[in-house]
Amino acid sequence: MYRLFSSTAIWYEEGDHLGFVMAFASLIPVLLVVAECVLAVATDDRFMFMHLFIGQLLNEAVNQIVKDTLKIARPLNGPPTSHPFNMAQTTAVDYGMPSSHGQFVGFFLGVWGLDGIRLSNGLVSKLPVFLLTWLAWVGGSVICVSRWYLKYHSVDQIIYGFLLGLALGYGWRHTRRLFKIV
Repeated sequence: MYRLFSSTAIWYEEGDHLGFVMAFASLIPVLLVVAECVLAVATDDRFMFMHLFIGQLLNEAVNQIVKDTLKIARPLNGPPTSHPFNMAQTTAVDYGMPSSHGQFVGFFLGVWGLDGIRLSNGLVSKLPVFLLTWLAWVGGSVICVSRWYLKYHSVDQIIYGFLLGLALGYGWRHTRRLFKIV
């Protein structure tokens, strides 16, 4: 029997404590987006965080286009498809290829994690760069594993999403100079 994690749309098997942790890990991208928005308003480096936020919105749009084009289903043994507020089974098709969580993680690491996290005079600049980079890669890995563990995606859906996001993120980080001109 599956249990819904709070008022989110993330299901885990009832009594599975690791599943509960993995359901929470699946929410990390949402927390990152909220943090980016707060940092875009509250720090001196507004441009850096706003650039990342806009890039992630575009990344999600690309993900949806690719999903609607490929039309590859999620794993058959996955959790139920239902809306978190009415708990009724839906007939909406939600494709699984590529994994949006995997693509989100790949994009984030493509922008931040390939050659170290570059922070200007920001809030976390006192932490060693290698520690932040390591933390970003480990956190991203946990998010990706959570999607497989909770049976939302197959391994290939996660890997393809991650690689697409990594390529988009790496490309997006090079647009930062263009945006400063505008």
